[in-house]
Amino acid sequence: MTNIVIIGTVHKNTKKYTGDTLYQILVDIEPSCILEELSDEFYTESGELKKARNTESQEDYALNKYEKLKAIKIKPYDIYNRQEQIRNIQLFKNYKDLFTDINRLLKKKALSENETKIINDAYEAMKKRDRFIRQNQCRRINSIDLDKIIIDKNAKWDRVVKEVLPYNEILKKYSSFCKADNKFWDERTAAMVQNILNKSKNERTVVVLAGVEHRPELFMLLKLGEKKNDITIMEYWEYLGRERSLTNASTL
Repeated sequence: MTNIVIIGTVHKNTKKYTGDTLYQILVDIEPSCILEELSDEFYTESGELKKARNTESQEDYALNKYEKLKAIKIKPYDIYNRQEQIRNIQLFKNYKDLFTDINRLLKKKALSENETKIINDAYEAMKKRDRFIRQNQCRRINSIDLDKIIIDKNAKWDRVVKEVLPYNEILKKYSSFCKADNKFWDERTAAMVQNILNKSKNERTVVVLAGVEHRPELFMLLKLGEKKNDITIMEYWEYLGRERSLTNASTL
């Protein structure tokens, strides 16, 4: 039986959730292996990172610090050739252009009442997610509370993609891109799940560092396969609470 502990990360430090927070959780868990949200292209064939870690990143800071404390296996689990696929669909440029055009149309009041409502609902859901992350500590960020907010945000953005973009003369040029991105996201999620399972075999306790946007799906899909794959999926605080209970029981 392998324990898989999924820790949602926010990539950039907040006042209440920093790289040091994440580092201390790793110290407390003492995993036998850590899986990080990178693809194989960031690693050499011998399993070494090609570039030094960017310690401004929450995850990189924590991993860099933990590696100095303990020799630990750190492996990538993202989809193969992730960066190439991101470049192929011009993900960052297309989203930047899309939001620029949406905001321009909102400012000009050039959208219908229904289009405006659907877009504003999605924007409010994004703000709610950002506000929650900014205002809460790691324990609550790693809970169903944020998962629900992200699921709701995704559903509302999906309405923009399906009910606004295809029918708006200015925005419809982004429809094919959004479909490609959704397809890539689904393929990426499936690959992540399979890679986590493959790279967790024969390990005692594996920590999976996952951006909070990925957390809900990864947690749900891995949880569904617990019995089949002989794994236990846990929150970090759930795992630590269980370990403390077992330790206390063994001293009675």
